[in-house]
Amino acid sequence: MIGFYLKGCVTMIRFAMAAVAAMSCCFSSVHAQQYPVKPVRLVHSFPPGGSTDLLARTVTQKMQESLGQNIIIETRPGAGTNIGAEYSARQDPDGYTLYLGIDATMVMNPWMSPKPNFDPVKDFAPISNLAVQCVMFVGSNKAPRKSLTELIAFAKTNPGKLTISGSNVLTQLLGAQLMALSATDMVYVPYPGAPQQSQSLLAGDIDLAVVGVIPYATYIREGRMIGLATTGPKRDARLPDMPTVREAGFPGLEGCNWLALFAPAGTPRGIVDRLHAETVKALAAPDVRERLATSGMETSPTTPEALGAMVRNDLAKWGPIIKAVIKN
Repeated sequence: MIGFYLKGCVTMIRFAMAAVAAMSCCFSSVHAQQYPVKPVRLVHSFPPGGSTDLLARTVTQKMQESLGQNIIIETRPGAGTNIGAEYSARQDPDGYTLYLGIDATMVMNPWMSPKPNFDPVKDFAPISNLAVQCVMFVGSNKAPRKSLTELIAFAKTNPGKLTISGSNVLTQLLGAQLMALSATDMVYVPYPGAPQQSQSLLAGDIDLAVVGVIPYATYIREGRMIGLATTGPKRDARLPDMPTVREAGFPGLEGCNWLALFAPAGTPRGIVDRLHAETVKALAAPDVRERLATSGMETSPTTPEALGAMVRNDLAKWGPIIKAVIKN
């Protein structure tokens, strides 16, 4: 009798738990169907006017047409882009605050801080990658050699004679990675921004640099700089004669910047799915793709799961590299 009673209790508990789960799913579904009922904020970590801001405004302008609500861009620069990420991670997970994160923020910065104030995996719900932006190695016309292979050979026999520069976290790390992979010793010259770096390259004050495609493709076509190699998986259509890093013998340098859309962790899956669908639709629009291409960005949507895997894989990839750079 007691056993029968206990069995009946267990059955009732299981039924109740199933009912609660069903109600929760139903509530989430209804909430997602009603979403959004007010304007949405998209936060990013850069000042207005840059390529990330352009991406944010171009994509959200298209998304809000079908969402039926405005998407307000909110810029929160500072602390090497960490301020915007930390702020976004702490917002309510209701779909009304989103974050446009880049690889430097989400997978490089956490390794550079002994106590990061956000966890890119635990604190964010991935929605979709938005675009990729490959970089390239360029040389000054005054550099002692005219190809990446020749410059590496020169650096091997002339340690400390070549100068290499970058103007952000990724370009600095790629420069350090090039030296590590080629077992060469070059002098790294940091720059606070691309304008100062480009002037130094044009003047021949530095030998080579890791840079974005825009505006350096124009300098290369005009013969004012040397295109050494692109980090993309294929040659850049604007510079078809410039090899990839794989073709130049350094496949370990292959990779592009990514820019992606996230929500705070705990955002209902129905809302994530709605935002993902609207993002993919916006990125497929020809006018969006064309406008982003003018800034050297190629649209590259993913599933939420693929973006989550990309974050975890890149965290594992960059961790050892960054630790080695900090150690040295």
